[in-house]
Amino acid sequence: MWLYGPLTELPINLSDARDDIEADSLTCFSLASSMEQDQEYEKAISLYKQSLWKSLEAPPCPTLRINCVYRIARILFSTELESKEQETELPLWTELMEILGNLNIDQVADGDSSDYIPQDAQQVQDIVDQAQYTLGLAHAQGILLPEDPKKAMSWWIKAAREGKGNKDAMYSLGLLYSTPYRQELSNPLSEVDPDIKEARYWHEKSAEKGHAGAAAALGISSLYGKGCKKNQEEALKWLKIASEGGNLSGQGHLCYLFYKIKMYHKSVQWGSRLDHVSMADHLGLSHDEKQGLCLGLWVLGRCYEKGMVVETSQQHATELYTRVAKIDRDAAYALRKRQISGEL
Repeated sequence: MWLYGPLTELPINLSDARDDIEADSLTCFSLASSMEQDQEYEKAISLYKQSLWKSLEAPPCPTLRINCVYRIARILFSTELESKEQETELPLWTELMEILGNLNIDQVADGDSSDYIPQDAQQVQDIVDQAQYTLGLAHAQGILLPEDPKKAMSWWIKAAREGKGNKDAMYSLGLLYSTPYRQELSNPLSEVDPDIKEARYWHEKSAEKGHAGAAAALGISSLYGKGCKKNQEEALKWLKIASEGGNLSGQGHLCYLFYKIKMYHKSVQWGSRLDHVSMADHLGLSHDEKQGLCLGLWVLGRCYEKGMVVETSQQHATELYTRVAKIDRDAAYALRKRQISGEL
């Protein structure tokens, strides 16, 4: 197997990696890591290849080989993602990720040399989980691979490892089971039946491992009673966790919750944080984060309009409402309707 013996099983051409540098495998790996951090990707890949080649000269160290393969795949995935060009043949990064995604980590320790460090097992498992998550992401979004929600779900379930694995995979499973628009027949994700209880299960597992987006999803579902009974105390707990983790969706809904329970000073506090998000930052936000940002800014506008804690300022309120409309016109319309109904 390539973990311990020849590297012929790997679809990587190592013919150009022989004797380019007088250094051992670990040194080549360290140099490659530095090059990757400096975004010198071609040099990084070359050095990772050299690290693999030179690993043949030393006692087997599967953790190092696995790291090299994963990092080459990661760079190839990132660079192809930026180019947005989908290859007709199976991309090399996909082959490498699938090799890692199907790796049985119990094999890593079998017949290993004294170079194997037991605590590396978790690092290897993390790499396997990340490879599986990446393949699921590519299939879910149809980026560089054909859009296939069932394959995405299959990879994410593997990566989640019954709640012990990759937190991003668990969060993605939660979204996959809960997103309303999946029920539209024109959307490929409608092939996966919605299951709100299953969605909450995965969001809870992800949030327990520190995923701020999952915590926000739990807080929002508790706040509005989606998939569970309305529970302001539970909503407050999760929205605080999400907000402290920097999630804009959580911050916006926490701002609204404090406004709802008339803790206006807290509402203004969180709304003011959102007011400092620059317009340039809006471009990279997810749909949920934009919705949360719009909600928080609108609530802050209401506080200024009504003079809640802050000095009354119709001008600043209007500026905030206008900003919301620039971010998302549909969100502004929906929030205006909620205001007219007396909810805001």
